[in-house]
Amino acid sequence: MTGPNNTPPVGQAPLAVGGMSMEGATTVVPINKPKLDFSDKKVLCSAVCKCKSMPAIGADGRSLKQKCVSARLKALDVILDHRSLYKAEFTYDMTKRPPEPFLDKVVDTKSRALWPGWTKTLWPKDSSHPVPYKPGRGYTPIHPS
Repeated sequence: MTGPNNTPPVGQAPLAVGGMSMEGATTVVPINKPKLDFSDKKVLCSAVCKCKSMPAIGADGRSLKQKCVSARLKALDVILDHRSLYKAEFTYDMTKRPPEPFLDKVVDTKSRALWPGWTKTLWPKDSSHPVPYKPGRGYTPIHPS
């Protein structure tokens, strides 16, 4: 878990230390093994361990473990009124420094529901965004419709 401004809690080392490149190059950083308390392990194992043994299965028969974990974390977040410490994927606006998650207008701890074509309606409303949205340019870490 992290504290305010995504910093480690007081007295704990960060998970990773090292530099960051704004040009998109990968920087290898050493990883410190996180110390999870029992309640953290219980929550995470309820998703990860369950999905390891009983993953979602795709139409082509593939094991969809990430999709399973994401669905379980999203369900937990809904039960907790979007106040869970554990979140599934968020879409980030990578044109901001630092990158900002697209958050719900009402619930500040909920990922914004994005719809097909959102890049044509929502994206241009922010005057700092490059217009038009061009997939594959790194504006977001996904390639939305």
